[in-house]
Amino acid sequence: SDEIQMRKVAATLFGFVKRKPARAAGAGAPEELVAALKDKLPGFERVVTAKRLSQGANLAMFDVTVQTTQGTSRHCLRWRPPSKAALESMSVSLQQELATIRAAHRAGVPVPTITADLCATPLEQAYLMGWVDGETIGQRVVRLADRQPGALVGDLAAAAARLH
Repeated sequence: SDEIQMRKVAATLFGFVKRKPARAAGAGAPEELVAALKDKLPGFERVVTAKRLSQGANLAMFDVTVQTTQGTSRHCLRWRPPSKAALESMSVSLQQELATIRAAHRAGVPVPTITADLCATPLEQAYLMGWVDGETIGQRVVRLADRQPGALVGDLAAAAARLH
C-alpha cells in the first residue's frame, strides 16, 4: 500500500545516517536519493556521506556530501517525508520555499544556492542547496551576537533592505 511505501522511504532515509560513507554510487544511501541525484544533479557519481541534522514538525534536513565529475561538494538536503505531506496545506510548500529562496538570491540577499530541485523525483518533496557554515540554534546565535554587538543587526538590516 501507499502507507507501507511511505514508511519504507522514511525508514530508508532516516536509517542511512548511521551507515559508513558510501563507497560506490548508491552504496549506503537510499535508492530514492541516488535516483534523484542521478536525474537532477549534473555529473553525479555517488553519495559520499549523508547525516541527518534535524527533524522538524514537517521537514527533515541532512548534511550530504556528493561526488560529481567536478569534484566533491557538501550540501544541505531539505526533505518533507511523505507521511508529513498532509501538513503542507498548513505551511509553505517546498515549491513556494524554492521560489522564495531564488527570488531572494536575485535580489542580492545572502541565501544558499539551490543545487537541485528534487520535487519531481522519487523523493517527491525535497531540494538540495549549497552548504553554508553557521549556526541555526537561536540561543547560540544570540550568544554569538553578544560577542560582536551590532554585527548581526547590521547584517540582518542589509539583507532586509535588499528585499524591499
